[in-house]
Amino acid sequence: MAAKYVRSLLKAKYMSSVERKIAGPFHEVLHGRHVLPKPIQIINTLEKQHEYHGNIEGESPLSAGIAYYFMNDMTKPHGDAYVSGIFHVGPFTCMQEGVATAKIEAMAKELRKRKPDLVFPIIHAFFGDSASSNLDSEIAVFTEQCYQKREILRERYGDETQKPAAKGGIEIRSVPASRSGVESYKQIKG
Repeated sequence: MAAKYVRSLLKAKYMSSVERKIAGPFHEVLHGRHVLPKPIQIINTLEKQHEYHGNIEGESPLSAGIAYYFMNDMTKPHGDAYVSGIFHVGPFTCMQEGVATAKIEAMAKELRKRKPDLVFPIIHAFFGDSASSNLDSEIAVFTEQCYQKREILRERYGDETQKPAAKGGIEIRSVPASRSGVESYKQIKG
């Protein structure tokens, strides 16, 4: 038991140091946009809710945990940083991502039974696979659902879109609502 605790502690320290190194150059730009809890909190929440067991390691508990937080409105926006959808990407034939995808879909199915009006924009994409013939239309539907979710969150938490620009003149803006009627991913990129 003590060995598992030490191993978990070392993993948490390592993950925190990697997170700081990756986020360091973007800290000022992303100020207020850190809406997800630490990985260990995500895993503890899943265990408490009996959605995952602590012996399952790897990326799948984190991917499923982020979706769980989002599905159950456990994330709160900071300023105009609304999390409006999840674009879940993973390598083709990766067992961890396959498990995460299955768990996310199962959690969403159960939640929709209790909340039929649930707006939960998520798209699963795998690279290394053959191209999906209808990926453009899937992304267009996903984009529209993200706009709907953002409006729901704005109504719930208020519209606090006026944020001062970060040092250095970098300004982060929301995508204009006029772009919400797109028909395909190519038009979004356009």
